[in-house]
Amino acid sequence: MDEARQGPSLTAAVAQLLQWISETAHGRPVLILIHNAPFDLAFLPPITWPGPILDTSALARACLHVDESLSRLLERYGIERRGVTHSAASDAQAVLDLWQQVLRPTWRPHATIDDVQAVMVSALPSRRYQHVSRGD
Repeated sequence: MDEARQGPSLTAAVAQLLQWISETAHGRPVLILIHNAPFDLAFLPPITWPGPILDTSALARACLHVDESLSRLLERYGIERRGVTHSAASDAQAVLDLWQQVLRPTWRPHATIDDVQAVMVSALPSRRYQHVSRGD
């Protein structure tokens, strides 16, 4: 928590992230990978992202028929985590590794991002985050 207090504001951090994406993309198309994107994006202000967002959690449910955390998916598919669980850099690398080693290979060679997004959008909601209403 102390690190968060000492760091930049959320608005400044988002601006820095978008600038970094722009600078490192060098004019190439950008693809943003997030595991359980709706959860993470709910914490951010509305942002115009520089490329499409792919939710690796939804893709795992749609393509692999598994509804699991990022850590459990890495374990299931034998992907070694680099760094500390739940650190930004380690989780970002883990999501990229999951995409490159497991999810991307499930697509035919000429699949487009639109194809991937259509399947992602059709994925059933995660059972891990559903709350049961008892009508209280």
